[in-house]
Amino acid sequence: MAKKIFTDSDIWKKQRWFKRLPKDYKLAFFYIKDMCDVIGIWKIDCVDLMEDTGIDDFDLKDFINSCNTDEDKISGKKKKKERFKMISENELWLTGFVQFQYENKDTKVVSETHVIARSALNKLKARGLYSEAIKHKYLIVNQ
Repeated sequence: MAKKIFTDSDIWKKQRWFKRLPKDYKLAFFYIKDMCDVIGIWKIDCVDLMEDTGIDDFDLKDFINSCNTDEDKISGKKKKKERFKMISENELWLTGFVQFQYENKDTKVVSETHVIARSALNKLKARGLYSEAIKHKYLIVNQ
């Protein structure tokens, strides 16, 4: 079932980690974001990813590592930020997906009383990811 999702056009200019990705990884990022479910889980299928995007060679582990690498603005040293997380051997979670898709764009908070957000939050709970999302600040919720 197709879904309509928000996209962040600032990613091209304001997200240094994204700007430094190889072009195939940028394309893979958008493919995974578009193909994931409503809580950011992509059922891994690298063959489909390569066929659909025209990417000739794709290393999922290197892709995840590249997307999860950031740089400290003060020291310049590499640091990790978990944008993607393997949650099973065949599922990849885009950890910030729910926050970005369902947050109030002014307050930057997801409201549990909002009908559409509540559905996504319940799916996170059903998958056992809600507490982790709160703990690691992938998700900020107003109850």
